[in-house]
Amino acid sequence: MREPTALYLVRHCQATGQEPDAPLTPSGEHQAEQLAIFLQRFMIGRVVSSPYLRARQSVGRLSFRTAICSRGCCMHWKAGPVSPPGRH
Repeated sequence: MREPTALYLVRHCQATGQEPDAPLTPSGEHQAEQLAIFLQRFMIGRVVSSPYLRARQSVGRLSFRTAICSRGCCMHWKAGPVSPPGRH
């Protein structure tokens, strides 16, 4: 029997605004580092984030610490309708 899959949902860290290219503030960068430290103890197999800069920066440190992106598992989604599996 397979182990259940855990799903962790995280809102982006503190950013300078809500625009797609708004970066994290210095406080948000610290939050991202703390998030990475906290989450690296779990067996994270995939990171999914929005394409917005603040979201990518929020999970970027976790991806770097665990080498998830270098294994080709770092994924980003784009807003829009979602098709059921097998339908494109």
